[in-house]
Amino acid sequence: GDKYCALICQSDSDCGTGSCQKIMGVGLCTYDATETAALESMTTQVAVATNPTHYGNPSSGCESDEQAVRVQGLSGDFCSPKCDSTGSCPSDVPKGDTATPECALRTTTGDKYCALICQSDSDCGTGSCQKIMGVGLCTYDASEKLAVETTMTQVADATNPTHYGNPSSGCESDEQAVKVQGLSGDFCSPKCDSTGSCPSDVPKGDTATPECALRTT
Repeated sequence: GDKYCALICQSDSDCGTGSCQKIMGVGLCTYDATETAALESMTTQVAVATNPTHYGNPSSGCESDEQAVRVQGLSGDFCSPKCDSTGSCPSDVPKGDTATPECALRTTTGDKYCALICQSDSDCGTGSCQKIMGVGLCTYDASEKLAVETTMTQVADATNPTHYGNPSSGCESDEQAVKVQGLSGDFCSPKCDSTGSCPSDVPKGDTATPECALRTT
């Protein structure tokens, strides 16, 4: 899994304009999450077994070219392959599904992912059709995981002057806007380098310590 950095804090005073939210005894500097019109996808840990097609249930494992994603605001998750350079998606769908694969999700870095677009539950085989902003997506009941899950969100074009800033002001080019499952806020997070080190530049007023504290699946 890719490892990402966060600002580890003891109290709100460590976080400048952010707040110190704690999960499993670890404090992370976060900002009030902004509502975005774009779909937000959440990467989630999945089993080792693999579905026979794309767009399957993450509890059975995803294909090697897929992420298990959860769209912010929906309770279910599903396996999602990347769109190709032309915006096309793999056409193989789970048995019983009649929903249409479309290039419907985007991460903060501009990567585009596919989802099954549905009108009703009957389009989704063993899944269900959950709607957000009028768009139906085939999802499966999300299994509870103990691992920290990060949410990738679309952010504004403007950019913070340092790492670890507020996604509403835009993240640096080497950052993702992440939200830790169980916390209400989000923050910009750069990848840890190969030695596990993190960029040391922090927002003005922050005294929290950058650490390699997050990992994706």
